[in-house]
Amino acid sequence: MGTAPCTRSSPCHVTCLALSEYGNIVVSCKQESNRALCRYTINGKLLSKDVKLKEDVVDVFISGEFVVTGGVSGRLEIRELHSFRVVKKMNLRVPIRYVSLARDNTHIFVCLQDGKLIVIGVEGS
Repeated sequence: MGTAPCTRSSPCHVTCLALSEYGNIVVSCKQESNRALCRYTINGKLLSKDVKLKEDVVDVFISGEFVVTGGVSGRLEIRELHSFRVVKKMNLRVPIRYVSLARDNTHIFVCLQDGKLIVIGVEGS
């Protein structure tokens, strides 16, 4: 896959970021064909990263101990916040433009490039 993106010697492009209520910052970045998802403290210390992303992330949000990402190829993934381990994934087959969570944490809303809105019920909410 090459070198990891976003090293100090090589600048990268931030595609999106999210801030948790506890000060975790999750950043999606890319550099040429390499992509990464990184978690930082509010002070900028790198805590964890995943450099094996399969597609460009176009939107991300944090809910509790989970990170939800939406990708340019239609991949929706729910990951553990601390390890970035994928716990659930869906292939929607249409590029994702925006991902959001209902205020009561019961549904995930996904806006697709073709204009459709996908509503997904959240288990255990």
